[in-house]
Amino acid sequence: MKKTKLLILPLFLFIVCLVCLCGCQHSHSHTPNVVNPTTTSLGYTEYSCSCGDFYRQDYTCLLSFTSITENNNIQSNLLPVIQSQIVALNENFIGVNNTNSFRAVEYRVYSNNSYTNLYIGQNISTSLNITIVWEQITTLTETEIAFNDLLAKIKKLEQISEQYNIEKNIANIDPNLRAMHYIRYTRYNTTQWNMLAGTLESDFVDYVEQNMGQYDLASLQSMSNFIVPKTNEEIDFVHMIAVMNVACNAGVKNHNYNDLPGWLGDLCQLAGQIKKLELAESDIYTKAQELFAATTNSSFSIYDLIADLDAINIMQIYENLEEKSISSIMEQYYNAVKMRNRKDSFIITALDGETNVQTLKSNIRSRITDSTLMAVWCYTEGLNLTASYDNIIIDSLIDLFINYILN
Repeated sequence: MKKTKLLILPLFLFIVCLVCLCGCQHSHSHTPNVVNPTTTSLGYTEYSCSCGDFYRQDYTCLLSFTSITENNNIQSNLLPVIQSQIVALNENFIGVNNTNSFRAVEYRVYSNNSYTNLYIGQNISTSLNITIVWEQITTLTETEIAFNDLLAKIKKLEQISEQYNIEKNIANIDPNLRAMHYIRYTRYNTTQWNMLAGTLESDFVDYVEQNMGQYDLASLQSMSNFIVPKTNEEIDFVHMIAVMNVACNAGVKNHNYNDLPGWLGDLCQLAGQIKKLELAESDIYTKAQELFAATTNSSFSIYDLIADLDAINIMQIYENLEEKSISSIMEQYYNAVKMRNRKDSFIITALDGETNVQTLKSNIRSRITDSTLMAVWCYTEGLNLTASYDNIIIDSLIDLFINYILN
């Protein structure tokens, strides 16, 4: 009998431990060790057993991706990309990296046999299953080559600025901020701009010239419009970077600073342009319609307007990232940009999510009249904020802006 008991006990222990190895959570007391998900790995809980055994359970891939192209399934082995990505709740979605052969051009969220688009910069507030629409990259167009060249130059400038920080032992200046200083240096370098956006170190221009290699980085300062390959839109590049520079320096939600160099300052500048025409009051709205977001003869052209919107949208994404790169965000943003998404993102960030027309009118009005910076700018543009005629012009442009942004 004693020999039998001795044989049974090891067998019993073996069976208990075997049960643990099979993943049963109820045979022993387990101590959980929670490992949170990151941007590159799944989260999991590891359970350790009193017998020395352990097992793990994966959990919560907040965004799981399925790859498709032209609405048809393609083999995943054709795509050397991460097939899942972790994005924490209440963070902004920035998409996935392109590959050598494919680029991500759309992000879809399916529900009830229909889908909506998730856009770059959108806040993630719930777990989502996202489908990526991939586009195969074949021969690049001239526009795509030019855009890729632009991104390569910005990336090189960012790297030089990082190198500058290391060599000069500078720890408190964002190298991307300095790169934006450099780009706006020759076109937006007044006392007012330097107050809003910060000042470029005097020797950095020479440092760039000494380290740019085959890249003509000085051409960034004199560049006019760039073209978005996906939409064929033209955007005032240096103006966009200058507005981004202010938002980066002051914080993207600092409307008092960001309104002036961006959309609201441009709107008041156009009001000043219209005032100089000395039109009859009955002709003001028609002229405002003609010049607002026009392609020529306007101080608030469509190239400026889109630059103003994209500057705020890009910087909203930028603020929410630990690994910051203007070139990378621009690549993701413009590969998936859609006009409606661009406007929606701007409304959330720059207009605090307000979509009621009358409330927007009142809010925009107060952002002109209650800001010392805007009041000084309006005076510079020849506007009198207490004059009836001037306010007719301003109100006409506010109406046109609201109609544009909401439709």
